[in-house]
Amino acid sequence: MRLKKNAIIGIILLVALSVFSCLDEPIIDPPSRPFSVIRVGNLSANVNSLSIFIDGQQPISQLNTVLNREATPFFDVTAGKRRFTVINSSNDTLYNKQIEITAYSELSIFFIGDYSSVDTLNNFKDFLYPEGLTYFDESPVSNRAHLTFINIVTVGLDPLTDVPNLDVFDNTNGKDSIVVENLIGFEMTAFNDASVGGRKFEFKRYYTNTVVGSDSINVASGKRYLVFLSGNAISPAVSYFSSDPLPVRGK
Repeated sequence: MRLKKNAIIGIILLVALSVFSCLDEPIIDPPSRPFSVIRVGNLSANVNSLSIFIDGQQPISQLNTVLNREATPFFDVTAGKRRFTVINSSNDTLYNKQIEITAYSELSIFFIGDYSSVDTLNNFKDFLYPEGLTYFDESPVSNRAHLTFINIVTVGLDPLTDVPNLDVFDNTNGKDSIVVENLIGFEMTAFNDASVGGRKFEFKRYYTNTVVGSDSINVASGKRYLVFLSGNAISPAVSYFSSDPLPVRGK
């Protein structure tokens, strides 16, 4: 009787083992890698076109040709240290370094300065501007715009010319109204509730009122604007970039 009972238990165990062995293993997705959203621009003083690689790849086609005073659209990259390699139309390598990209950041990366094969005349480099965080709404208040002024003029190397300190004026109606006073090199001033409409901005040397650059911008509601004085101190130029606030995304 005991032998028969043990045999029955053994059969049940075998059947159970057979059934469970046929069940599919659960598929567990690998953890997602932290991402960031970036764009890349060319604000160099003397390079008309850049081709940019990130870890040897071009995630978007626009990286193949970034013209002077232009930038790519925003695109996703994996956060962390990414190697940026920048070449010109003559296939010269202008830049080959790692840039640390913080997780869940919105970041603009601009390449600035003069490129020269002579080391003492070369100051080609990167400039990083943090735009915000992917999980935070960066939209301006209703019927207003974000407006940031940035002085990224580099030293003029031939002849040697210092970066000027600047005042920024609003000359929309032909009457100067100071917006930013004493904007020194590689500093910025941001306005999160800027008035909208047609505006004319002038960059002038601090205290002397000598105009070094100007541009007219139709400031639209809900937009973000970066207004640069870039190039070198011998021949600076005004550039601006407008964008819509990026959509809020979870981590």
